[in-house]
Amino acid sequence: LAQQQPLIIVIDDLQWADEALLDLLEYLTDRITDVPILFLCPARPDLYDRRRDWGGGRRNFTTIVLESLSKEETSDLVDALLKTEDIPGVLRYTILNRAEGNPFFVEEIVRMLIDQKVLIKEDGYWRIGTQNESILSELASPAAPPDDTLIDLHYVFPLPRVPDTIQGVLAARVDLLSPIEKRVLQHACIIGRTFWLSALIEIASDLPTSTIVETLDSLIQRDFIVVAEKQARSPVENDQVFTFKHVLIRDVVYNNIPRMRRSQEHAQLALWLEEKIKGNAEPFAELLAYHYQQALSTWSAGFVPGMVSVVTNHDSPETSSSPVRLTRPELRRRATVSYTHLRAHETREDHGSPS
Repeated sequence: LAQQQPLIIVIDDLQWADEALLDLLEYLTDRITDVPILFLCPARPDLYDRRRDWGGGRRNFTTIVLESLSKEETSDLVDALLKTEDIPGVLRYTILNRAEGNPFFVEEIVRMLIDQKVLIKEDGYWRIGTQNESILSELASPAAPPDDTLIDLHYVFPLPRVPDTIQGVLAARVDLLSPIEKRVLQHACIIGRTFWLSALIEIASDLPTSTIVETLDSLIQRDFIVVAEKQARSPVENDQVFTFKHVLIRDVVYNNIPRMRRSQEHAQLALWLEEKIKGNAEPFAELLAYHYQQALSTWSAGFVPGMVSVVTNHDSPETSSSPVRLTRPELRRRATVSYTHLRAHETREDHGSPS
């Protein structure tokens, strides 16, 4: 492609990359010199906590630090998100104060205020909810305060408290979901940031498929998940694929699931996946091993008794409601077998042998 026209390759969230990918990128940027390729690799600063010298000293390698948005830029972003400039000054300053120039934080705070019905849309315009109108009528819109007093401004307008961290904002938004929405979101995050409808139906087996689909539509409308632009590989043909809008949403939801339930659902998903990939295990070996290992790690932390029992929904009538009980040694064996398949597949690729 790059021989025909300039090519840009974007590798997002590089802080999650393994060492092999980081090494590969360094190798490629050193070796590719005769075609126009730009590798664009957004990452959080903690990438350099792990690989402090990554990319350092290499030709054509540039690090661009994205500074926080200014107050004016943050205000413009609020206007763009709400498609209006007509919001009360105290509310605007509250958002600016809490977001501290983080655009993702701005977006999530605005979404939270909408979810809490502080902001309500009518006839294409946003207004303050009725329960807050009387407060606004008693407050004069203040002039922009000096920077050293901005930190206290959010107390002027008694909004539902805006948390101090992005994790807190996300957790507050999740708390506003209905019980069904929370359950579906929790099931989805067990699968991963990107998840398949077929797998979700498996581990949310107590819910009708129609309810799951309707709930996914609701979660899309509320900006928790999106339909995956590129269809991730699925063990089920013509599967629907979704992804969490941001990895932090998935992390916040996942960390609030009881450990025993995590173990059971990882094991259930691994059993289902193992059944689905018979005859084509290599592409999913790492994922299968991951879910078995996650089921096992809860035991290692001492949160689960000596056996985990899961109910699978395989197509076979005689097994559709039979619980499968996995002991710790059996989980460890299955995780080891999955990793062995993965290493064998990688070795064949390294030596140029067919799979």
